[in-house]
Amino acid sequence: MDRTSWIGVTVCAILFAAWMWYTSTVYPKRPLPTPLSTNSATNSSTTSQDPGTVHSMTPGVTSNLKAISPLAPEQTVTLQNDFVKITFTSNGGGVKQVELLKHLGKTKSENLILHEHSLLPFLARQGWTEGSEVYALERQGEQIIAKALLPNGLSIVRLYTLKNQYQIELQETFRNPSAQPIVLPNFILSIGSGEPVHTHDQPTYLKSGWIAKESDSYKSHALAEMSGGFFSQAKSQIVQPTPNLNWAATSNQFFGSIIKIPSEFKSLELICHPLPLPKTDEKSIAASGIYSTVSFQGLTIPAQSETKGTYEIYTGPKEYAILKNLSDFQDHIMDFSIWGWVIKPLLWIMHHIHRPLTYFGNPLVLNYGWVIVLLTILLKLIFWPLQSTANKSMKKMQALAPKMEELKKKHEKNPQKMNEEIMKLYRDYGVNPVGGCLPMLVQFPIFLGLYTLLQSAVEVRNESFFWIKDLAQPDTIYTITNLGMGLHIDVNPLPLIMTATSVLLMKMTPQTTDNPQMKMLQWMPVLFLYMLYNFAAALSLYWTVNNLLSMFQTYQNLKTPPPKLQRVKKKLPFGFGNLPAS
Repeated sequence: MDRTSWIGVTVCAILFAAWMWYTSTVYPKRPLPTPLSTNSATNSSTTSQDPGTVHSMTPGVTSNLKAISPLAPEQTVTLQNDFVKITFTSNGGGVKQVELLKHLGKTKSENLILHEHSLLPFLARQGWTEGSEVYALERQGEQIIAKALLPNGLSIVRLYTLKNQYQIELQETFRNPSAQPIVLPNFILSIGSGEPVHTHDQPTYLKSGWIAKESDSYKSHALAEMSGGFFSQAKSQIVQPTPNLNWAATSNQFFGSIIKIPSEFKSLELICHPLPLPKTDEKSIAASGIYSTVSFQGLTIPAQSETKGTYEIYTGPKEYAILKNLSDFQDHIMDFSIWGWVIKPLLWIMHHIHRPLTYFGNPLVLNYGWVIVLLTILLKLIFWPLQSTANKSMKKMQALAPKMEELKKKHEKNPQKMNEEIMKLYRDYGVNPVGGCLPMLVQFPIFLGLYTLLQSAVEVRNESFFWIKDLAQPDTIYTITNLGMGLHIDVNPLPLIMTATSVLLMKMTPQTTDNPQMKMLQWMPVLFLYMLYNFAAALSLYWTVNNLLSMFQTYQNLKTPPPKLQRVKKKLPFGFGNLPAS
């Protein structure tokens, strides 16, 4: 880069440091909240006079969502298979926590816990009694039976069955033994919490989502929407009308819980709240999670009869290979958006690169770091001819530059005539002025697809590679502290290597003397450094390997002799041959 470019880079660095200081000053981190507990009243993140209350704007629903104050000591029972250990609680008859036995948590010495700080237990209900319903729990084989008797005489039986891997079935039965119908008011059901699992988890990863019946359109609200910013104030909750709800979910970057609603229940609204969490360390970005409930229309249980409803629940990793086999588009929790057509083939290729060596005598499973390297090589081979053609096009443009300069001087006072003559020059010599940019435009969807994939691919989580401890996190090797104003800088080598290889590649690439597109691209390495510095190392690894392969290809192309400028022969119509080149 020239002197002007280096000045621009320096200015960008100064502005970036100023931005970090500004955000830390204007938007200070929230004070450390009291950890939530299911055994006592807890603080909520809303502005409420009662610290154990979260106000709901849902008409007809219990006006206050109160933390549990059990009438009896808490009873817990667990169900477990090779994948999950689920702890059920008598407080609300729901799930206190889900321990994922195949996935490590915040440290490599413990398993990951879902719904650990949920305000109400996952699947607990409120609205029919003061506080939450209290159940008696009993284990029968591989099932849990939860029983409750309400003051109005209604008997509730919840039967939990642990299905394969991460799936649970809840069959709920309401029995009315009296001679009069029992009319139950509107109620809410806890959809649980989405909580950050890493220091660098962003509020945009913590979501509550849903799909309506007879629809495949996934919609969601993220914690970031409630955090406030330049043009909006922080919100204590988001109330989203959701009539005809099919399923609802809470999720973080890599894990989620989905509840498929019984057809017997009519949903009203999805209500999202910020969830205060204990601060894990000084660098934590997310001091909150997201907590959600769904409100439902009340039920009427006829005299001496019963009503049943069955929930289908998934609670585990956001792994497409598993979720795609579930009904009603539950794989949409992956939130691939418009890039699904790119991501799904890439996932298929990654899994098949990861598996082949396991079929030989001594199983050898490739590390996902090497999987990304091999995937990058495969993509580069696919695009190799296109890049070679682009490099030749840029060398032609370079050879044509003197003639273009002559035309610019000749028609300096007539820009329209100059442009016409330059386009004629391109046609005469068969040069495509955008041919050098075409490979980047074609590969851009692949990059965005990989960006989306590697930011949420649970497969790369906790996968180490050389100095990288976790491919799903930045490759921080050192943190510079004591910079004042609470600032710190993580030293992440891979994005720096990526930027250096990008700059070297641009230096090697043939350029014309006056190409606005190439001048604009000179700033791309700085932009990508800013974008990817604190993102998953897997993405920087892909881009770095791609740069190294492109450098090798460019070096090979540069060794070929420069093209000779020859006018393109014009073909006569109807196959009568060619006109002589003028």
